[in-house]
Amino acid sequence: MTDITELKRQLEEKTKLKTEVLKELKAIGLEIKNLDKAIAQKLPKEKNQIPNPEIIKKKIEKIEFYISTAAYTPSKEKEMIRKIEELKKEYEQSLKNSDIWNEINQLKTKLKEKLNQRKEIRKKLRQILDELNRIYKEIIELSSKKTPQPKSKKQKQAYPQKDIKKPQPKKETEEYSLTLEDIIKMNQKE
Repeated sequence: MTDITELKRQLEEKTKLKTEVLKELKAIGLEIKNLDKAIAQKLPKEKNQIPNPEIIKKKIEKIEFYISTAAYTPSKEKEMIRKIEELKKEYEQSLKNSDIWNEINQLKTKLKEKLNQRKEIRKKLRQILDELNRIYKEIIELSSKKTPQPKSKKQKQAYPQKDIKKPQPKKETEEYSLTLEDIIKMNQKE
């Protein structure tokens, strides 16, 4: 069993560590927010305004795969070849804007890294909070063993004070004491 002063020192250290981790978490949260804004600004406002060359290239490869693996009618195959030619023209035009998409992809990878960092920091914070909770419980347990607990209100009320006078039973010969039977008899006479 450790001393209360040692536990309090540990509590202070863990609290300082917690504040540092929270500051770090806030900083990463701000970076994530800024990366989201940067990505949103770089993305085209309309979906087809600046086509992504990677997506176009995947479409071309997909159609070429279908042509090479499946047996189509000559008219259907010609139609697919025309579609490939159109996509290749789009691909060449989109390569002019590939810098924007490369930037966006770089920002997205940075964003993923920051999200993973935030996840790790949250795990670290959870461990610190669990440790703080454990230390705090130990301090309470040790301090309750050293000093007796003050009586609660319920315990105080369970034992009446000596100053309180108990009500004395009424004497039967008292002038004004009427029973219920006396009142009924009086009402019947009237």
